[in-house]
Amino acid sequence: SKLTLNVGVRYEFATPYTEEQNRLSNFDPVTKTILQAKSGSLYDRSLVDPDYNNFAPRIGFAYNLLDKTVVRGGYGIGYVHFNRIGSADLLATNYPQITRANVTQNAALALCTGTVYADSCFRPTQSGYPTALPNNVVLFVPRESRTPYIQNWQLSIQRELPGNMLLDVAYVGNHAVKLMLLADYNQARPLTAAELTLAAALRPSLDARRPIAGFRSISGVLPAAYSNYNALQVKFERRFSKGLYLLNSFTWSKAIDNASQVLEEPGGNAGNPQNLYNIRADRGIGAYDQPFNNTTSFVFELPFGKKRTWLSDLPYALDAVLGGWALTGINTMASGQAINFRSTPSPVTANLPSFLGGVALRPNIVGNPLLASGDRTIDRWFNTEALRLPTVDQPFGNAGHNIGRGPSFYQFDLGLQKNFALPFINEVSKAEFRAEFFNVLNKTNFGAPNSNASGIVFNTDGTLRTAGGFGTIRSTAPARQIQFALKVSF
Repeated sequence: SKLTLNVGVRYEFATPYTEEQNRLSNFDPVTKTILQAKSGSLYDRSLVDPDYNNFAPRIGFAYNLLDKTVVRGGYGIGYVHFNRIGSADLLATNYPQITRANVTQNAALALCTGTVYADSCFRPTQSGYPTALPNNVVLFVPRESRTPYIQNWQLSIQRELPGNMLLDVAYVGNHAVKLMLLADYNQARPLTAAELTLAAALRPSLDARRPIAGFRSISGVLPAAYSNYNALQVKFERRFSKGLYLLNSFTWSKAIDNASQVLEEPGGNAGNPQNLYNIRADRGIGAYDQPFNNTTSFVFELPFGKKRTWLSDLPYALDAVLGGWALTGINTMASGQAINFRSTPSPVTANLPSFLGGVALRPNIVGNPLLASGDRTIDRWFNTEALRLPTVDQPFGNAGHNIGRGPSFYQFDLGLQKNFALPFINEVSKAEFRAEFFNVLNKTNFGAPNSNASGIVFNTDGTLRTAGGFGTIRSTAPARQIQFALKVSF
């Protein structure tokens, strides 16, 4: 009688992407060729093995420990069948269906006369696309890729307190594996120190340093990303009574991963590894890590007017002005976003866009890049002198993943609301007026600091010449905003 238990399992199957006329292709790392889809099995049509192993067990329980104390817990697995990462995992956008070509035009050269591509002449738009365009990017989804999945678990204890109040303390966690990670599967090796001594014309080109000859960038969608989240969550709630509702939610958490969402880049973060051959070096604080978050919300009915504690016998005209008002508020306090120090350009990936596997490398750290809170300003949020740019022969910096942190966020939103009866229409008609003040205190919340260290330049004596904008903040969240609304129901 004290225990409720829910146990079950869910099975899910989603086919790999196919195209109606089998117009898709995939790179094969074994034969180092481009495979074309064809009629036949799911693999023949998609060039990716279907995953039949997606069993998702679930278990949950609630136990009445004491008269007003309940313990709850649960565990479950969920699968990620679709994760929009741009076009990198859509093999229908692969070569030869689509050619991704970067062509540098030089108007000083003679006009191109033939229909075949040549880089030694200028081709005007009117001449149309030439044949034999150089394909810069090939897409690759490993045949044996499995469906990413997330394990979730939580354990909480809830206690009913006097006065319609409730306290809930919970531990919450999740762990995701086999997530999509984008990288240049044909990442070039860096130039060696000996090659740097040669004249620029004699150094091996980037394409000549790629491990798979005959191809330029190979945008790989690799099931090598993971994330881990653990949190203490505390909720205090005063259920609505006597005109007051109060809710306070506090979270203390930590998020760790080796890749963030590809199409979102908070703080200069991209979901790609700095070095394909050392993915472990990208393990660090997640781009969405927010150690502290406290949100307080309330609804307070002012005790004036009809059916309220005071002045309940006000005439209609005065009640319309003084009675029936309610205040609502939300106060948010949160840690600043994680910041990933980066440097450009990338001498090993041909500066690909992030949604195809390109990545900004990280600088080297020679000291503590983080300043004490009293020393931080919007012109110098980080210790610029603690960073050095990597060298061409050793381009992968030793700075950790997301080691910086932006400014904290504080905002108080306030609302004022009143319902007016409209008896001259009918007995159920009413008007609702709202005034809403976002960031009512007009608190200045600064945006993310510049995390690009590429502009840092030192003098020969080691002193800083310029920071190139690194560590500066030039944006803010919106200032106070006020809006009014009127709704009539009849």
